[in-house]
Amino acid sequence: MPLEKLQLAEMLLADLDTPDPQIEAVWRDEVQKRWQAYKDGKISTVSYDSIMQKYK
Repeated sequence: MPLEKLQLAEMLLADLDTPDPQIEAVWRDEVQKRWQAYKDGKISTVSYDSIMQKYK
């Protein structure tokens, strides 16, 4: 019984860890758009510290 539970848990975790190709494609497109906007000077970066201060 414990081995069966372990196998079931491994199968469930493997299924959860499998990326969705459609979601990955959407994120890839978004990252490319943001990177291009940054390179073109249309957007700027924000420091980690300023974000942490804002949401304290």
